[in-house]
Amino acid sequence: EAITAAPETTDLVLTDQVMPALSGTALAERLAKVRADLPVILLTGYSDEEGARCPALRARLAKPISAPDLALTLDRLLHP
Repeated sequence: EAITAAPETTDLVLTDQVMPALSGTALAERLAKVRADLPVILLTGYSDEEGARCPALRARLAKPISAPDLALTLDRLLHP
């Protein structure tokens, strides 16, 4: 809700795939409707390819995530 109320105040979204009310891919799709250029990174501990099929995602990282992998992904998305 905070992002949809003021989408210009967010630079990037880092989300888990499994959440109580909404999946990470569903969140990415909702955010893309509000602000298509907002980078969304999906974190997942599952081997399914759901995130790979979601065009609203800019990156998908498998847990456990190493600090260097996260840093490289953040740098790539925030400083293209």
